[in-house]
Formats: sequence, structure tokens, C-alpha cells
Amino acid sequence: MAHAVNLRESSASPSPDTCKFTVSRAVHPGGAFFFANKERAAGSPVVERLFALTGVQSVLIAKSVVTVGKEPGISWSGLKAGIGAAIRTQLLTGVPAILEAQRNASTGGRTAEEVRAALAIGHGSFLASGF
Repeated sequence: MAHAVNLRESSASPSPDTCKFTVSRAVHPGGAFFFANKERAAGSPVVERLFALTGVQSVLIAKSVVTVGKEPGISWSGLKAGIGAAIRTQLLTGVPAILEAQRNASTGGRTAEEVRAALAIGHGSFLASGF
């Protein structure tokens, strides 16, 4: 029997274009994964679902936290419901949210310093451990 998936949204961010979603269970139990664009999402089902939403610009996944960056000028009002639905749908499938090929390229060829800089700029004070 599938367990319910609950999400809590927190827009407490220095950028009005990022929003953090805390999920009641792990989206991906491994390390943090930052997807700067739709092309990097290929092969990761939950990230592909998120980038399919109009206005999604970046996605950061770290265990049970999903931080989404949107394009300036796009409203969060309609986007947040789509983000929640994409995360819930993916978790209820039972398929890993980030596939093995992505685990091996999780930083997309970026150095630890570049990942830290991307997190600090695009996602406020939220920093993933292990970088």
C-alpha cells in the first residue's frame, strides 16, 4: 500500500524566484543534486516532470527537500500546485526519482566550489552537506 506524500512549502528565500518544498519522505536518499536546466534533467523522472512545467528554471534535490527556481515574471500561484503534483506523482510510482546514471554525474561536471556558488546565489542560505 502506498503511503501518502505530504509537502510543505516555504518561500522564505532571499530570492522571490526560488521556493523550497519539504516532503514527508525522501525524494532521493543520496546526496544533493542540482539541475541547472532541462537538458541536465534527462533520465531523472521527477526532475523531468518539474521541468515540464512552464517557468521552471532550476531544481535542487537533497533528500526530502526540493528547491525550485522559476523564471522571473512567472507567478508562483499556479506553479506551486504543479510542483506538488509532480513530486507526489513521482513518489507514488515507486520508480527512483534520480536514476543511477545521474548519480554518477550529480554535479554535472561542476566542482564543489561551483556547486556551492550556485546554491548560495540561487537558493539563499540552503546549503547541502557533503560538498
